[in-house]
Amino acid sequence: MIDTHIYDYDTYSRDTEDATYACAKSVANIIDNYLRDEILHSGTSIVAKLRRENFRLRAENDVSSVIMKNFNYVDIDNKHISGVSVESVRDIVGPDAFDKFFYAHPLNSQPISPELAVQLQSPSKSVQQCSDIRDAYYPKAVSKLMLKSSVDTLCDLYEHKCYANYLLSHAFGNLAENIYKAKEVAKDSPFDLDGHFDDCIKYLKEKVADFELAPNAQRRVDGVKFEEQKIKRLDLSQFYGENKYADGTDMEFGY
Repeated sequence: MIDTHIYDYDTYSRDTEDATYACAKSVANIIDNYLRDEILHSGTSIVAKLRRENFRLRAENDVSSVIMKNFNYVDIDNKHISGVSVESVRDIVGPDAFDKFFYAHPLNSQPISPELAVQLQSPSKSVQQCSDIRDAYYPKAVSKLMLKSSVDTLCDLYEHKCYANYLLSHAFGNLAENIYKAKEVAKDSPFDLDGHFDDCIKYLKEKVADFELAPNAQRRVDGVKFEEQKIKRLDLSQFYGENKYADGTDMEFGY
């Protein structure tokens, strides 16, 4: 049995902002370069198809490599969290884009320990992963440590203006939706996680209470559900404050 006091978040210090910022920027570059290469080699010839497959495999490997080399190290002796907050990177880059490349790598589709699952996987996927192991259990203390650290890492990036505010607004919205989704998924699992995820959402709401989030992002944090819409791909200009989509059209604010 894990001593949950070991993972009491209030007793930990953090050094996650710089590593997470660099990792998110790197992952976004990898994905954007892949999409650019895919367009440049969009022909129907066998050579073009093989090149696109090679670009895809390389992107999957590169995304997996940068995450697996740098994800959070939790020093339980000195009560310190360092390295990359993977959930923060997922929320900044965008869950769909991130997961498409990260989970596609063969190494990341294999079963892993529950403690590692709550570090590397989305909240909902970690619940599913923990449900599928033989002696099913969910490490709530570790999960809370990781999710609260993700909240504070995004807050650091917001406060230090590492990204444009609308991008961080979108990231907070993504994080909130991921937690709400995990709570729903957990209802069909052997775990009682309502209180756990409610506490994480409460922490997120308290932390962003004084932030000027975009209206839609605030509604997502508050739990308002939206119909799924096709989201245009953002290119790297979004990380540098230009208000354009990859196809050249103006951004519509209000995430």
